[in-house]
Amino acid sequence: MGKGPQKKSLIDLEKKLHISENVYFEDFMDYNLLIEKQRDSKVFLMPSSREGFGISVIEAYACGVPVITVNQEHNAAQYLVSDGMDGFVVPLDEKKIAAGIRKLLFEENYEAFLTAARKKANQYDWEIIIEQSRQAVNIKAVE
Repeated sequence: MGKGPQKKSLIDLEKKLHISENVYFEDFMDYNLLIEKQRDSKVFLMPSSREGFGISVIEAYACGVPVITVNQEHNAAQYLVSDGMDGFVVPLDEKKIAAGIRKLLFEENYEAFLTAARKKANQYDWEIIIEQSRQAVNIKAVE
């Protein structure tokens, strides 16, 4: 979603890989529509070579969507994905990414990926994070 200098090359790649029936390119949209579209998605692809945290990965998980991201030194999002459980971490290579997408879309146990994605999102619930922060502060105060 969005616009950028790579949009044309991504559209060309989509055509080259013959995945047009499974891939849609959207411009920026209203947040509620974005969530609705994300919930309807089968895969969230984040091929970023540099990602600070990957909040969009958590958002995808909250929508029950498994994630494919890339194994790159500066891509922190890869550490959010449990490879083979709630998505896949693949090399930054168009053929490997395409293979990861196909593998996930045709996974016999696809429903388990959806369940794992939702479960992963629950780990980032604000109430849980607040409680973990309180516990960390209490432990430090006792020391």
